[in-house]
Amino acid sequence: MAFINPDIFRQYDIRGVADRDLTPEVAELLGRAFGAYLREHGGTEVIVGRDNRISSVRLRDNLVQGLAAAGCRVVDVGQVVTPMVYFARVHTGIDGALMITGSHKPPDENGFKISRGAGTIYGEEIQRLRALMEKGEFASGEGTVEKRDVAATYLAMLREKIRLGPRRLKVAVLWWCFVWQLSFYQRRRSLSIFLLQLLYTRTSGTVLKGINRKFCARKRLNRRILAGS
Repeated sequence: MAFINPDIFRQYDIRGVADRDLTPEVAELLGRAFGAYLREHGGTEVIVGRDNRISSVRLRDNLVQGLAAAGCRVVDVGQVVTPMVYFARVHTGIDGALMITGSHKPPDENGFKISRGAGTIYGEEIQRLRALMEKGEFASGEGTVEKRDVAATYLAMLREKIRLGPRRLKVAVLWWCFVWQLSFYQRRRSLSIFLLQLLYTRTSGTVLKGINRKFCARKRLNRRILAGS
């Protein structure tokens, strides 16, 4: 049995240093445990998404391997922002979801936000997953993995819900570490958004490295916004 650092089980998610705490064995165990957890609640389907951290691809592979071994039907929505995973779960009617993301943490850290039913699980339910992982006794199955792009559907939902009227919204975007800038950029006109200024538009797997650089142009952006240029 792989060593599992008990400190990774937080109140609202599972989180740790990627190459120290979230090893391939731990990620696969989480997949098998979450598959068993879903079965306890009558489910077998799960959505998986990830951010653009370097470790997220490896964690996705290990996690999906565990989910498939538990007999789950996995829908992989790829590299997305967390709200797109929550949207996809409701839109498709799939009960379970895992988002691989370290959120605002340094680039060597990563984690899992976990959903079932009406929202994300936390507290005692996170500890239930820990118990399943530590026990290590899982039913086996032959799951499937399907890749699906949800970006177009998600942005169509935004267009339907956001009503700006005849005016175009002028925004300055600092998205150096965001993962969906290309889709947003391509569809900005349909969202009635005029991009006033873009900074750090090349996405990077070393998210938040040198993050203070992102704010160095704040005064310049404010001047441009106020000038309406």
